[in-house]
Amino acid sequence: MIPVIMHPRKHGLNSARDHIKEDLDMEGHKITNCSLVQADDFQAGDVLLKNGWVITEYDEDGNMIDGVIIKNNKGEEVFRIDSSGIYFRGVLLAKGGGE
Repeated sequence: MIPVIMHPRKHGLNSARDHIKEDLDMEGHKITNCSLVQADDFQAGDVLLKNGWVITEYDEDGNMIDGVIIKNNKGEEVFRIDSSGIYFRGVLLAKGGGE
């Protein structure tokens, strides 16, 4: 899970710690809850944001990659981090150590 944490001061909070608390899930496992996390849905590893953007681990062909991709609300790949490097709009910014 990749949480999307909003800036606390923009939402009238002194710090993010104001809305983070330790809790237990239904099976008794320790979890951390944060009321600043804003996401519509988690589905098959994807994070679907309210503004239509998506954080996914699947490329345009539906193949799972070794990393994550951020797509805009038009479904276009904007940012990718994988074992081969970091990309912005398809341009390699930094080469990775794998593949």
